[in-house]
Amino acid sequence: MAGVASELATPRDACYRPCVTDLVIRGGLVIDGSGAPACRADVAVRGDRIVTVGHVPGRAARVLDAAGGVVAPGFIDVHGHSDSALFLNPAMESKVRQGITTEVIGNCGASLAPLAGEAVAVAAAELERYGVPLRWRTVAEYLAEAEASGLAINVALLVGHDALRHSVVGTAARPADNAEIRAMQSLLDRALEDGAIGLSSGLAYTPGAFATPAEIASLARVVAGRGVYATHLRDEGAGLRSAIDEALEAARLSAVRLQISHLKASGAPQHGMLRGVLAWLDGERASGVDVGWDVYPYTVASTTLAATFPPWLHDGGPDSFLARLRDPAIRSTLRREFETGGWPSLALDAGWEGVVITGARGRPDAVGRSVAALASRTGRHPVDEAIEVLLAAEGAVGAIFHTLSGADVAAAIAHPWTVFGTDSVARTPQGRLGRGRPHPRGYGAFPRLLRGRTLAELETLIPRMTNLPARRMGIENRGVLAPGAFADIVVFDPATIADRATYDNPHRFPAGVWWVIVNGAVVVAPEGQLAARPGRVLRRP
Repeated sequence: MAGVASELATPRDACYRPCVTDLVIRGGLVIDGSGAPACRADVAVRGDRIVTVGHVPGRAARVLDAAGGVVAPGFIDVHGHSDSALFLNPAMESKVRQGITTEVIGNCGASLAPLAGEAVAVAAAELERYGVPLRWRTVAEYLAEAEASGLAINVALLVGHDALRHSVVGTAARPADNAEIRAMQSLLDRALEDGAIGLSSGLAYTPGAFATPAEIASLARVVAGRGVYATHLRDEGAGLRSAIDEALEAARLSAVRLQISHLKASGAPQHGMLRGVLAWLDGERASGVDVGWDVYPYTVASTTLAATFPPWLHDGGPDSFLARLRDPAIRSTLRREFETGGWPSLALDAGWEGVVITGARGRPDAVGRSVAALASRTGRHPVDEAIEVLLAAEGAVGAIFHTLSGADVAAAIAHPWTVFGTDSVARTPQGRLGRGRPHPRGYGAFPRLLRGRTLAELETLIPRMTNLPARRMGIENRGVLAPGAFADIVVFDPATIADRATYDNPHRFPAGVWWVIVNGAVVVAPEGQLAARPGRVLRRP
């Protein structure tokens, strides 16, 4: 970090605009998110807006000394999953302590609104895990409840394809018919009018896996010109290229802005292919397809253990899934299917020795152990061991999967069109959200990206953590430090910023984040997180 330290000692010229202010961040090195070179400047805030970036003489109600630090726009987590957790944990500690000031929720096809039909029971069961009552049906009602909870950071909602499908088709393992597609389009249209910023799908999960490409393209047409379509691809392993082609075709047919979620090449046979995929996507962009993508800076993936089982097993929903797992004949079939493969599965990509349990109600002994290790201890077949853990936890089992290549992840991080997400809920070390050993990305993704960077690297990386994701998601007046922009700001020490969360000890806040300001209010200070809850719901204009 010597390059950054010397730059901090050598001020550059800045603009001079004296004004009356509530808050001044004084003397830091400003990287404003626009792509402009870093410069020494003060940042002045009045109310919830930035009024000056430059020299700010005189007094303010509060002055933060940022000497030795970098001042940047607050980070935007384009791929979060705090849809339920924000009600239990509106302080959203694991996000804001990273410098995240806005999270996009509703990813991977999973949102808690809109709700009708079978979707009501599905959402109620999700919320029951957190002890939260279901008090809404529409997106407008959900967003109002979220805002009323008193959030520490901003949130913006994508409508999950699963919520649409559960509302109209239910949990059946079949394609939607034309009338059902029209009904989903109507729900989606209303959700966008209610403030959602786009649509997400989780085509590797059920019920998304039951949807045809035509169904997805039909929904994407509703979003075109009004928001973004973010997709967890149908296959991130052996079928990655065909899954990307399906997403690109939906974008071509609908002219929607496409965001590929947590782009990866999963499984050892796919390692090394991501550079070619990125070059292909560059060509698609050059041809006029508005496609972007996001990644997290780790070589380990995470999802539920149930999601790695064949899609047919989920026909009829969670109760049917568990009932089938109890059937000895189906267990025998599953053992054979896991030998031969044939569907997208992180468990297949990782192998049972690479599948590590992060949380399992009723089986605390399983946490931190691989399925292979558990099976070795009991003498069971690994598939049977996984089933036993699932049954003991009534299906609520999380896991991490060692499936990715460090070279691939590094190539994606370096690409100028890559933006970033945590792929995590907002956690806290205490209570329900502090249980188990979840993926450390929930506490450390953004500081991990910044750790050990030179000034030149920070100047190119920070716009992709702030301004570019704001533009991809259609979030206005955020992601930059400029007069008139909302005052979402992070101040960090470039010499010490680092993630501290590990796979063995994930509930650890990062180092080096000094202040986090959300809508003009200080939420994180050097002494820790404050009680302020200035976050807002960011609705589609």
